[in-house]
Amino acid sequence: NTGRYVCGTMFGAVLECFELRNNKIERTALRLIDPPKMDLSGPVIKAVDGKKYGFFIFCIDGDIIFANYMDTLDANDFNDIVSFDWNGHEKIKYSANQNILRMCPGEKSGEELFCIVSSPEREFSLAKLTLK
Repeated sequence: NTGRYVCGTMFGAVLECFELRNNKIERTALRLIDPPKMDLSGPVIKAVDGKKYGFFIFCIDGDIIFANYMDTLDANDFNDIVSFDWNGHEKIKYSANQNILRMCPGEKSGEELFCIVSSPEREFSLAKLTLK
């Protein structure tokens, strides 16, 4: 959406929404679902033991934010999508039977997403997720 931006953390779960107003970027929402905690001691940032993973990818469809929200200790489990409004309020949670690597809005706004998914055998395919 023009003039809007959303981001989230992968270690823990913080959702932030921003909007461009009067040539300035303003944060319009901050949702602290699970405080981030990570290990910065080595060359790779990693989650602290016992800390759940948060957001993986985002997709915007009009006034709806779709987020691939992991909410798990398993870094290889990312098959849930949660929808939010631009105030950071959670609306609906959807679960797919495969891990979602990328997503974009479908032809029917707010009713479907096209996703690149991976199977347990590590095969990739394009899928349409119908939102009910």
